[in-house]
Amino acid sequence: METIVSIILCSGLFLIFYRLFLQNERMFVFNRIFLISALIFSVSIPFMKIQKIKPTENQISRVYQLKTIQKPQQTTAVVLNANPVQNSIYSVSRNQTKTIDIQSIIQIIYFSVALLLMIRFLNNLNLLFKKTRTAKKLKKNGFTIVLIGKGSIPFSFLNYMFVAEDEFENDFLSSPVFGHELAHIRQKHSLDVILVEILKIIFWFNPFIWSYKKQIQLNHEFLADSEVNRLNYDSIGYKLMLIESAAGRPNVLSSSFSYLSTKKRIIMMSKSTTRTRQRILQSLSIPLFISGMLIFSQTAQAQQKNPVEGVSKKEMRQFNRAAKKVNKEVKKTSEKINSKQKEIDQMNSIYQKMNDEQKSVAKLIYPAAPNQPNLPKVPTPPTPPSVPSVRSDQKTADSKTAILEQAEKYFQNAQPFYDKAMVFYDQAMPFYDKAQEYYQSAQQIYASANKFRSDFEKFQLEGKTKEFESAKSEFENQMKLYGSEMSKYNLEMEKYGQEMSKYGNEMMKYSDWMKKYGIEMGKYGNFFEK
Repeated sequence: METIVSIILCSGLFLIFYRLFLQNERMFVFNRIFLISALIFSVSIPFMKIQKIKPTENQISRVYQLKTIQKPQQTTAVVLNANPVQNSIYSVSRNQTKTIDIQSIIQIIYFSVALLLMIRFLNNLNLLFKKTRTAKKLKKNGFTIVLIGKGSIPFSFLNYMFVAEDEFENDFLSSPVFGHELAHIRQKHSLDVILVEILKIIFWFNPFIWSYKKQIQLNHEFLADSEVNRLNYDSIGYKLMLIESAAGRPNVLSSSFSYLSTKKRIIMMSKSTTRTRQRILQSLSIPLFISGMLIFSQTAQAQQKNPVEGVSKKEMRQFNRAAKKVNKEVKKTSEKINSKQKEIDQMNSIYQKMNDEQKSVAKLIYPAAPNQPNLPKVPTPPTPPSVPSVRSDQKTADSKTAILEQAEKYFQNAQPFYDKAMVFYDQAMPFYDKAQEYYQSAQQIYASANKFRSDFEKFQLEGKTKEFESAKSEFENQMKLYGSEMSKYNLEMEKYGQEMSKYGNEMMKYSDWMKKYGIEMGKYGNFFEK
């Protein structure tokens, strides 16, 4: 959603700048470049990521952490390789379900409109190319004249100029209309239009993109009009053609651009802009694009590489000697362990000061077993609500009877939703029961894994390398099985959650009707209080 808003605001910012400073200036080539660039930048900037360097605290970059294991009258240092198995509990969220439904509706609307626009675009292309295949053609220098039905309005697309056959025979090649359409072809204006149409299909939700198309096509007319003046056509007669159109008398040139401002085209044909003013306005566009990039691009926090210069060679040697000593003491219990907490703290201090390169070559401490994972709590299924009963009374006054009948009506309306909710509840419970089976199986596997963990911790301290490796391998295999069972558990709980979401939706509808029932019964009860 933020990206969509950024696209709209960014395109709006560039368009406002164009309308305020560039639209009324005679710098048509630059305006064309600006409009196309602004359109492309506005739909791409929000997807760009600008990384800001964020310094990090001095911390051990690897997964090793020095830890002290206390034994009777002995102290040793090992590295804990933290590899906990993380589990999550699937929770049923009614609000989340609503959000998903809204997102699905929005997606359906978006793709439906985009599909319609694409079909229309492709159909228009097909009609144009069909004319080029079926109509009579005259090839000229770099373009092709396509002769179409009499009375048709001249227009151009890509390298094709479409002209009515009777208009062509009436000395069309020497008319300003020909020069106008030839300018469109030579300057490749159709490519701009195709690009805008494609972006319209993708970003149709952006209200400014429709205005971009209008401004781009209007600027195309300025460019073509300027070329007509440059080729020394009868400029007065050309302007009169436009004036006749503005007065309501149809003309082949202006009729093909009925959506354009004829008055503005005539004004721009006579207007001029100094070079100094052009350069000032062009230079303002640079900070505009930079500002748009900074404001609307995504900002990512990038962690700065360890800025610490590292430790001295002396400290590196001190750390490695201490690590070698601790490793030796851990592996060979026959030797007296002399490592003290002071030495371990000193090793921690040196390690945290190391840079990444020094940490990569530092001697590692003998690894200990992974931590015991936190086991998930089993959720308790909701208790179905009890169905309320309708109160009755001996009094049969008309007003009381009417209220009671209305309450009965609300109660009857509520019952189908309650019954449907119970169906979903019953469908959910098998998934819940299956999930519990996987959960119990996972706990048995974990208990077995924990035994191997105790064994390899013991072998580690005893320095029995082969036994340690074997027990550690068994532990890791058991933990993989445990993770597999917990994945199945989570999958079943997800299915359970989906059914319970449906149950919750039906219970909401049931609750709405029961609220109305309660209000009517409150009115009914007021008679007894009186």
